[in-house]
Amino acid sequence: RVLFRSEHGLFWINVKNHLIGKDGSGTNGRGYGCSFCSQYKTEKWIGETLANQLPEDTVINHNFCIPVIKNTRKCRVDFHFTIDQVEYFIEVNGAQHYTPTRFGLSPSNADLEATFVIQRERDEKVKDYCKQIGCFTIIDGRKIKTQDHAKIEIDKRLKQWKIIK
Repeated sequence: RVLFRSEHGLFWINVKNHLIGKDGSGTNGRGYGCSFCSQYKTEKWIGETLANQLPEDTVINHNFCIPVIKNTRKCRVDFHFTIDQVEYFIEVNGAQHYTPTRFGLSPSNADLEATFVIQRERDEKVKDYCKQIGCFTIIDGRKIKTQDHAKIEIDKRLKQWKIIK
């Protein structure tokens, strides 16, 4: 079994790819308290693939806060795990990491560009930290259209890192 850790606690992933509390309790049905259930589909597919491909009892940290830059807003990496004392980091980037992007009540056009610059600076800090500590990869979430695409991308990284053959 694979453990997922989020800011809401530690969870086992069950056979239906939903998280249950380590004590056997479930979520409240709306995904509250479970970052795995509330993530967007690309991240969910990648998380499911990791859970199926990584060695048994691997703890996968979702939305892992980068400790060195903790006071910087949103300096997190989507997935983090450790195998044989090597740390691995996987970041799934959506459109906002590549171009100024509007979401819901987004700022004005001038603020949109400034927000994008901040996003890019944050991305560089995360990448630099992760590369210093262990193995880091970015997956372009815009290119993942199905769960099979997610599996192909994860398998490629895990083979590159010699975690799977």
